[in-house]
Amino acid sequence: MRFVGVDLAWTDHRGSGLVVLDERGRVESWAYRVELEAVASFCLAQTRDEPAMVAVDAPLCVPNETGHRAVDRALMRLFAGRRLGVHAASRRRLLQVYGGLRGERLVERLAGRGCPVIEVYPHAALVAWLDLPAPLAYKRGSRHERLAGLQRLATLLRRRAGADPPLDVDGVPWLPEPGEAAESRAAVERMESLLDALICAHVAAFWHRWGTARCARLGEGETAYLVTPLPKPGAAHPWREEGEDGAAGAGPYRQAR
Repeated sequence: MRFVGVDLAWTDHRGSGLVVLDERGRVESWAYRVELEAVASFCLAQTRDEPAMVAVDAPLCVPNETGHRAVDRALMRLFAGRRLGVHAASRRRLLQVYGGLRGERLVERLAGRGCPVIEVYPHAALVAWLDLPAPLAYKRGSRHERLAGLQRLATLLRRRAGADPPLDVDGVPWLPEPGEAAESRAAVERMESLLDALICAHVAAFWHRWGTARCARLGEGETAYLVTPLPKPGAAHPWREEGEDGAAGAGPYRQAR
């Protein structure tokens, strides 16, 4: 079984990160594609010799003309108190602002091809796995600030080597190292997209391993529903760097978007 993570860009002119994990949680391959057909082809290629599950960070089913989707409201209720927000995804907004519904188009290309597709949200998964009071900050700021956030994120993902299922990122060349310089904004954006795709693939593996025992399935669709690891009940613990002596709660969180 392979697990394919897709950080799907909402527009046709931006790149999408793709990462494939094997059953042992090892990174098997990765890519960065712009055209939707290239994204779909990469996903379908993973099913040629064994089953694969695709997990996509993008709205895959958008029935509402305006406002938030019901599935997004359910996700925010599930993570109430964790400052988790989502972009409003409506048919009108996606068409007017982003030029179309790329998630739905991707599902159409993968449907019936032996490649089940789920929608996931990396920020929610991280909050649940790490028991955070709010999502980590790595999406905004200068390229140096964003790189620092990605370096913190990579450090946390390395710690999931002993999780069930495990995530083994040893030897992944695009994983940011502490102290690494930001070459360009485009390089940071590509790194961010690949890291998000890595989280998506790990969510697929987690869902495959645990199902509804440790995950929530949100949405009524049979072919495109949202899956997230369940947050722990009660108040989250304040996240700190290892060896950090700062005040509790001073970790690098982000506000709801």
